[in-house]
Amino acid sequence: MNSVTPDTFPAAWEIQTGAIEEAQFPSRRWHIVAPADMPLAALAEGGAWRRVADKLTLHDRVEVVARDSSWWCELLVVESGPNHALLRPLAKVEFPREMQDADDLPPNIQVFWQGDRQRGAYKLKNLSTGQVYPSAYASRAAAKIAACEMFSHQMNGAAA
Repeated sequence: MNSVTPDTFPAAWEIQTGAIEEAQFPSRRWHIVAPADMPLAALAEGGAWRRVADKLTLHDRVEVVARDSSWWCELLVVESGPNHALLRPLAKVEFPREMQDADDLPPNIQVFWQGDRQRGAYKLKNLSTGQVYPSAYASRAAAKIAACEMFSHQMNGAAA
């Protein structure tokens, strides 16, 4: 049997009758927004899941992001039952502090929401010139990251 490596992994599979004989049940994907002040490590505490544990079923995937975008993780439900679930971490990312704090934005740059509640985007504005940059961002965190990347020379110069 040929071994599959990341280099030889097929881009698509033709489905035929074979070793996998039965699809037992569908799984679901959950998206949870955790409070901004909740550290990533707090997910390991049972109390964090009190209101959702009984909704999770075997092989569900759970994506959790902090409201302030300071961290993100993905979990897999490996066991579930009445009032409990066992989740295994698949991936986690903790974003550097400079990507979170408005204080760490470049001088005279502001992140703001432009549009109504349903339609709009986060934008960047240069407070010294009044210029609004044309790029639109889906989240405040994405706009902050872009500002830090666009104006890193100003930030590095300010720190020197």
